[in-house]
Amino acid sequence: MIRSHRIQLKPRPKHVAYFKQACGTARYVWNWGLAKSKEEGFTSGFTLGKVWTEERPEWTHSVCRDIQNKSLQNLDRAYKSFFKKIMGYPKFKRRGEHDSFYIINQKLQLAGKLVRVPKLGWVKMTQELRYSGKIMSATVSREADRWFISISVEVPDHYESGEEIIGVDLGINHAVVLSTGEMFDAPRPLLNNLQLLKRRSKQLSRKVKGSNNREKAKLTLARLHRKIKNQRKDFLHRMTSKLVSRAKTIVIEDLDVKGMKFQRSILDIGFYEFRRQLEYKCQDLVIADRYFPSSQLCNRCGARKKMPLSERVYKCSCGYHNDRDVNAALNLSTLKTGESNAWGDETLVPSVNQESTNLLEV
Repeated sequence: MIRSHRIQLKPRPKHVAYFKQACGTARYVWNWGLAKSKEEGFTSGFTLGKVWTEERPEWTHSVCRDIQNKSLQNLDRAYKSFFKKIMGYPKFKRRGEHDSFYIINQKLQLAGKLVRVPKLGWVKMTQELRYSGKIMSATVSREADRWFISISVEVPDHYESGEEIIGVDLGINHAVVLSTGEMFDAPRPLLNNLQLLKRRSKQLSRKVKGSNNREKAKLTLARLHRKIKNQRKDFLHRMTSKLVSRAKTIVIEDLDVKGMKFQRSILDIGFYEFRRQLEYKCQDLVIADRYFPSSQLCNRCGARKKMPLSERVYKCSCGYHNDRDVNAALNLSTLKTGESNAWGDETLVPSVNQESTNLLEV
């Protein structure tokens, strides 16, 4: 298992200057490779690497070569994803957006709260690396005016979970509803900061391009975006970690997020990120079919009826009644135990078991 620990850095001005230069070099190599691919039809990272060795500018020698190689490898992976129709066509990168650079494991050294960056020296970290094991790689990135390093470590496979089976229903009124009847509300950071976000965006648009005031306004807006993202990620990590510690098996729905209404509310909760975190944290994750009618089935007798969104309490002719979302979560929890035969058609309830193999970013 590979786990990643993201730590904030405390760089000096000379460190920040090198970080910016390294990010700029990584961005330049990506854009150079993308332009070369469009002009001459190159899509292989190996081919682009040989051409880059011959054409690389002199100023790129002041930055570690691994940073440049990684940009070409990322471009090669982007092209492969495009050909497999997993992602769209690669785009040119802009300065100040997703700035980051890569450090190979052989050139990375750690000593307590210090990390040694190639061609730079020792840089302070706010905390020590929490995992012990073989260091695989590291990535330095920027968010607004803060710098972070994400260190990937190979550790033995280990899961800490209970024996309970929990069905999880994601909703709008309550972000997470469990089959135990518990309901959890999301902080909704975007909704709470939406007016301030609009005001900051308007202030930025009114500044003169290239002026210092525009750079200040841009930084202020970036800090607000960082705050919103951190609040959302904090809730999702706490929620998913709590579920995994309680249950060995978790059952969720395969939601069509793009086709759902209330897009802003859904994005504010982070349905996709919730599922992504469960996939690498949970030992046994069951994903119900997208068309499984969890909200329309009675958990007691298996009867099915249509439920408009305005109807929040499920009432069945057999006398059973319960909260709509709790009833859906209970129906999801029965998929693993096999009690779903009450409503007959098993083709409605296929499930997929997935084991954790991804990075654990905390």
